[in-house]
Amino acid sequence: MKKPVFFNNLEKDTGLPGIAWKNKQIQFWDNLTENPDFVRKEAANKYGLKSLYTIPLITGEEINGVLCLGFENLVQKNISFEFLNKLSSHLSAEIVRKQLNIQLRNIFNSSLDIILVIGFDGLIKKANPAAETLLGY
Repeated sequence: MKKPVFFNNLEKDTGLPGIAWKNKQIQFWDNLTENPDFVRKEAANKYGLKSLYTIPLITGEEINGVLCLGFENLVQKNISFEFLNKLSSHLSAEIVRKQLNIQLRNIFNSSLDIILVIGFDGLIKKANPAAETLLGY
């Protein structure tokens, strides 16, 4: 099994991912290396990609990213757009949840005030660094 390929330098307004981002709609292209509008022909050739779906990850009206699914062979537009839209919603919601989790963890860890998480049993489940410092635990 081949390793996944990650591109860190995609821009919002460039190529097929940019179109999906701008239009907020799933895009599908085949014959990538022959498509004059496909800007990553070298990468497609290098990794043997022939077809590509781009799926905007949308929560409400906000786009959190674009998922690109490349295929080594020519595939028909046979993946259900309904399925891809549901996948988009689930992945986007997970991205938002993860971002909120990181923000809350940063607030918890950097607050100068005591923050305690106490369970229904009355026991302290979690204490931030300020609580540990100020209370001596």
